[in-house]
Amino acid sequence: DIKKFAAIEPGTWASNAQYGIRVYENGNLKDGQVFVYGSEAGTPGFILDGGKTYTFVGYSINSSSSLPTVTNKNTLATATINNVSADLMFFTTNQAVVTGNNNLSVVLKHMFSQVTTKVQVGTLYQGRIEAIGSSNIGGSMTNGSLKLSDGSLTYSGTTTSTPVTFPTITAPVPNITSNPTLLISPAITNATFTLNGLQVNGFSNPISLTGLKINPGKKYNLILTFDAPCIQDVGPVNFNLSNGN
Repeated sequence: DIKKFAAIEPGTWASNAQYGIRVYENGNLKDGQVFVYGSEAGTPGFILDGGKTYTFVGYSINSSSSLPTVTNKNTLATATINNVSADLMFFTTNQAVVTGNNNLSVVLKHMFSQVTTKVQVGTLYQGRIEAIGSSNIGGSMTNGSLKLSDGSLTYSGTTTSTPVTFPTITAPVPNITSNPTLLISPAITNATFTLNGLQVNGFSNPISLTGLKINPGKKYNLILTFDAPCIQDVGPVNFNLSNGN
């Protein structure tokens, strides 16, 4: 009897998230089961043969309502998860089973990338962020597919711009942090970041960055610091510039 549990980075695992475990013997499907994180005790373990070594494969999209479909699941060499546009996670290990109870430690790894963007004012002028408009990161793909035998990824669809979502500004703030942005992309060095409608201390300009590096399975913090002097409209004023006054 093989028991089971899953682990994921604290704070990122959805409540009652589903994950699947497939068990392969000599490359052929032996068993499979869907578990709910935190409620594994309510799902039977696998009945396997002591003295044998099995390949265990885990997968999830960190959702309580859906789970990716494994295509050609009966053979490990051909099993794939295709065209995923959500937070795909994956695990695999080879483990020898002994007679009696066995524990399987499942650590699911994020396969795509994640960027959290923070916009802040600098220390030179300080001040506040008064407004922030639409934003996106360009250069990623529409979806990705996973090969269960080795965890390799392929990408399909078109190159796209992924929206970056910031909280609504109801009053001026010194900084603001976006929700995490999921990027489905191979390793690239030409991702772009565009930010419209940023207003700091009364100044407003669109922002465009190029040449950002993205690697699959990595989590990034993009921190942008802006210095803008405070301005005050004083109305019509007579200036006398003679003699340096």
